[in-house]
Amino acid sequence: MLEDAAKSWWTKTVKRDPHLNDGKDLIVSGVGHETRIAFESVHRMNIHAGDLVLVRNREMIPADLILLASANEGGNAYIETSSIDGETNLKIRNSPPIQFNGGDATAQSHGVESMKQVVERIANISVIGHPYAISSLSNPANADEGPILERNVSGNCGRFKLLFGKVVPNDTKRSTVGEGATYIATLTSERPNTHVNTYIGKLSLPPDSEGGRSVHQPLNIENLLLRGAVLRNTEWIIGVACFTGADTKLVMNSVATPSKFSQMDVLINRTVFLVLFIMLICVCSLGAIAVYENKMCFDQLWYTGFSTATSDPWPYFNLGESSDIGSPEWEAATPNWIQSTILVRLVEMILLCL
Repeated sequence: MLEDAAKSWWTKTVKRDPHLNDGKDLIVSGVGHETRIAFESVHRMNIHAGDLVLVRNREMIPADLILLASANEGGNAYIETSSIDGETNLKIRNSPPIQFNGGDATAQSHGVESMKQVVERIANISVIGHPYAISSLSNPANADEGPILERNVSGNCGRFKLLFGKVVPNDTKRSTVGEGATYIATLTSERPNTHVNTYIGKLSLPPDSEGGRSVHQPLNIENLLLRGAVLRNTEWIIGVACFTGADTKLVMNSVATPSKFSQMDVLINRTVFLVLFIMLICVCSLGAIAVYENKMCFDQLWYTGFSTATSDPWPYFNLGESSDIGSPEWEAATPNWIQSTILVRLVEMILLCL
């Protein structure tokens, strides 16, 4: 089944990040079989809730992330939130303890881990390593648990669940609840809200053994990396996207920039529009008057080259040598309204330039 999922994934063009693992795929075997992990460079708009995101030092956090691991000891990370709250002092964020291959979760949360060790640990409990597994919330051993995330906050009710990694589209191949079922970690989170200093959620981990209960790790603001913060003094971190796009706390707290025009600027702008409107009326009116006057005085406009008798010679040039001048190229019609309007506008622009 994993081979079928791999075929559909590798048929797509993946733009690998050359700064991570020299642009090569990372092969991990901590899930019982070898799995190829590719580090893909994506735009922020292509990050969706549930995606696993890797951020390097001095890079901006692209979405609200739940910190899973980092290059620091204990899996913590330092962020600078000056673009959010104006504070330049670094803030520390901690990763929740995550078990690995049935080991002790607390023991795995201490010490420095390499990127390969972290990827193996996360792949072991996520869709990456088990593409057809089901959520740990569906574990029948936890059926006696009541609802969570009871929080009396205005505009913040309910919850939603996220599976780690890309979900395989063919859900018919997924495992079914029961004996021998495979479970993966699931993030249960509060709904998007504007509170940047609080967060409530839980991380449901797979059971240690078959038939065991799923372990829940509570999450708070100390585990959340806000979009807009900058990673500092930490080589890299890996987190799961919780809120993306317009659902991030930074965007929900953003407001439209108020206008900074003074009353004088507003008055001048209105005056300019009024002058332009008056000029437009004048040009259109002068064009119409020109067409009317040309039509009424057409027979007297011979000096401008207008005449219906195209074979007539120039008037008053019929004496002596002037009789040999011949007939000019008469225009049988005067300019129409559009031509007259454009002509008036050009004359006006020339006068303004002078």
